Amino acid sequence: MRSNVLMKEPVYEPYSRFNFSSNVYSTVIVFTLILGGLYYMSIQNYLFFHSIVELICITIGAVIAIMAVNTYPFETQAGLLILGIAYGVVSIFDAIHMLSYKGMSVLAGHCSTNLPVQMWVIARYIEGISIFAAILLFKKQIQLKKVLWIYYAVSAFLLFSTFIWDIFPECCAEGVRPTAFAVISEYIISIVLIISLIVILRKKKYFSDRIFYFFVVSICFTIVSELLISFCIDMGDVFSVFAHYFKLVSFYFLYKAFIEFDLKAPHRNLQKSEKLYRILFDTIPTGVIIHFNEKIQIANNAFIHLAGEASKERVLKTPIWDYFDVEKRESFRKVIEQVKTQNTDIVFEEKLMRNDGNFLDVVVNITPYTYESEPAVLITIKDITSTKQVEFFKCQIEETTAYQKLQRDFFSNLSHELKTPVNLIFSTVQLLETHFKDALLENEKMKRYMRILRQNCYRMLRLINNLIDVTKMDSGYFKLNLKNYNIVNVIEDIVLSTAEYMDSKGISLLFDTDVEEKIMSVDVNMIERIILNLLSNAIKFTDRGGEITVKIEDGEDYITIIVKDTGIGIPKEYQKIIFDRFGQVDKMKSRNRQGSGLGLSLVQSLVELHGGTISVQSEYNQGSEFIIKLPVKVLPEEEYPVILKDEEVDKYVEMMHIEFSDIYC
Repeated sequence: MRSNVLMKEPVYEPYSRFNFSSNVYSTVIVFTLILGGLYYMSIQNYLFFHSIVELICITIGAVIAIMAVNTYPFETQAGLLILGIAYGVVSIFDAIHMLSYKGMSVLAGHCSTNLPVQMWVIARYIEGISIFAAILLFKKQIQLKKVLWIYYAVSAFLLFSTFIWDIFPECCAEGVRPTAFAVISEYIISIVLIISLIVILRKKKYFSDRIFYFFVVSICFTIVSELLISFCIDMGDVFSVFAHYFKLVSFYFLYKAFIEFDLKAPHRNLQKSEKLYRILFDTIPTGVIIHFNEKIQIANNAFIHLAGEASKERVLKTPIWDYFDVEKRESFRKVIEQVKTQNTDIVFEEKLMRNDGNFLDVVVNITPYTYESEPAVLITIKDITSTKQVEFFKCQIEETTAYQKLQRDFFSNLSHELKTPVNLIFSTVQLLETHFKDALLENEKMKRYMRILRQNCYRMLRLINNLIDVTKMDSGYFKLNLKNYNIVNVIEDIVLSTAEYMDSKGISLLFDTDVEEKIMSVDVNMIERIILNLLSNAIKFTDRGGEITVKIEDGEDYITIIVKDTGIGIPKEYQKIIFDRFGQVDKMKSRNRQGSGLGLSLVQSLVELHGGTISVQSEYNQGSEFIIKLPVKVLPEEEYPVILKDEEVDKYVEMMHIEFSDIYC
């Protein structure tokens, strides 16, 4: 049973969208003050300005590396790990660049204009290539040790090539501008960063709006910083100053991206997950409670609904066994203690007692749980009342189905068993009529008896055939033998085969059609049974001097067959049941006009097997009109239509005697 308690879904902040207006003014003011102070510092003492900027960037790089390494067990994406370790390595080379700068006097024997530029170029190469690799492999998985070893090997090679082997190209001659190698390197690094920018724009779907914005801005500022360095003539000129400005800003935005990704986003996701779990806990259809110190401490809305209580306050601090039969409460208490002591799950079916005194069939699952560092149990209670009802009805349906199958088998066996003696009697009648033909002509009384005998044989055959066909339809074994025929010709031959019989009854027969040829696929034997059955009904209820009309109307996609009589008609209250199996008009009205009640039911089934419909229009004492609509479908045969043979037309007369056997003289 599902809870009807409607939970109001909380509205979450759209964190995935970056709000440019939030704190933008304060950020601009702070940046303006910092950059202004740095600019003043660069005018007064460029070396101090340079050291401060590099020291800030080195600190940011180290912080990014620490965050990446420490969050690796929780976030194994290659992009973040590569960036984090790369900026840790970059901070090392930037530190050497700062310490070896002319005037620092820290690295004795290495303070020159060449070494700082070499360290700058190496750091920027590592930075540019790492950004490209990180964006390219952002969603991939990678091992921490593998990344550390790669950067360790590259860093060691570059340091040895600079300090020991002295094979790294010169980047700045003493007192002159950067060498061609240094300038070309800046262009190469800028191109790599531009390619990285294009790649990140194509992979925007992998990032939230805020993180994407921070990464893009950081890369853009890095590109500008590299291009400005390429225009430097002296290490303290305006291009160098602004290059360091842009480097500082790019590191800041990269730091913001890492803070967003590693700290803020997980915290928001945790809050969102907590809210979602709370919603899930209160909306799942299974009752869930935490039972501690012999009382319910936490319960969801589903359990409140199952218990029939008005609020959670009426449930909390109440023992769970109070919601079960008094005789079962002690055993319930023991089961809970068993779960806590043996640390095992126990599942069983029981009846939950609601507040209104009614009982529900439920499945109870008791599981060990820790609540406030103490042993407790988690109990789930699922309502299976509807399942029990379904099982009950399923059993009833199976019993009904078995009974119907037994009924079908009975009728099928009975029909086949009856057909053998009826065929034997009918054959005997035919044999007597052949051998005693002259005697029958002279003896009217004997002739009358033979006619009655033959008619009842036909009647028995009709009943048996109907029972067999109905049984086949119920079992799904009745199949149509469809072939292409001229349906107008077929129906005309069937109707005309009854003309002599109609004359003997004093009933006028009229056949009319507005189309001479209509090719369609039908089972001609079943069409014959449909038409003869309707004509039989019309004759039964039409007195001498009446009229029966069979009309065909062409509807292009379908054809309409109308069988109309001027008989006694069908009362309105009986028109709904005449197509039901064994459905008949009141037997007291005309005893000599009754059949088995299967005819019209069988007709409807045969029409529907052809994909058509049958309906009736009738007024009592004014006649009846049966309307059949059959869809026009043609089989893709090479030769069509099938032409009826003479013996098939003659067969209609024999079938007429069977279908008209219910009509007594």
